[in-house]
Amino acid sequence: MSPDSHAPQLPLGELFKQTPCLSLEILLAYREYQVSDQQRRDIERHLVDCPLCTEALHGLELTGTEHDIRTRIAQLNASLKKSDAPRSVSRRYRYGFALAAILALVAATIVFFPHRQPPYDALFTEYFKPYPNAVPITRGEEQEIPLVSAMTEYEQGNYAQSLRILQTIQNAQTGRDTILFYSGIASLCSGDPQQAHGYLTRVAADSTSNFSEAALWFLGLADLKQHDRTSAEESFRKISLQEGAYRLQSTELLHRLQ
Repeated sequence: MSPDSHAPQLPLGELFKQTPCLSLEILLAYREYQVSDQQRRDIERHLVDCPLCTEALHGLELTGTEHDIRTRIAQLNASLKKSDAPRSVSRRYRYGFALAAILALVAATIVFFPHRQPPYDALFTEYFKPYPNAVPITRGEEQEIPLVSAMTEYEQGNYAQSLRILQTIQNAQTGRDTILFYSGIASLCSGDPQQAHGYLTRVAADSTSNFSEAALWFLGLADLKQHDRTSAEESFRKISLQEGAYRLQSTELLHRLQ
């Protein structure tokens, strides 16, 4: 994560380093995937708890290449040096002023690119992978137990047929959350995110279900597929605050949606 030896050491970078927040170099390295897996996890844990660094990262993502960013920051720092601000201003105040400068760059970028939208479909394709079958399949029982038959079709990639079978047993007294969960995944695989949303919402709301976190993840993806950014971000934000299997992916997607 160390900066390029030829990169100029700008005052803004120093301001970041003099606070508990992430340095400019670390944010740039994170943005360009130039950090280790452990470093990425540490950075994302900090981002979840630090709105200042999260906003700064969003600003960096919207302001172009690293050269563009450093050039603009250099110009901002030059302007700060020429200002009449007293030299005794605290580091905390100076950091806040510098962060405000980055956010000003964000605002300027939005003015010039007001219609820019995240690539929802591309993000969905990149992050969506059908959930593995968690229902034991015993040979010879496919015709006797509808759920096993449905999951056999699911494992073979016959999602539409699997969904048809699952829909016949959705009022079952046992394993209902399993049936609803896989109905949601099969709906997504079959290209029907709206139907998937209905199934997954019910499972995500059931805190006793073993599938509740996974259902919330796929619910966010279903919203993403429908270009409902607000709802998708709400799901991913909830997951990012938990210590679960989808925490890092949710944190990363939240950043990419900005």
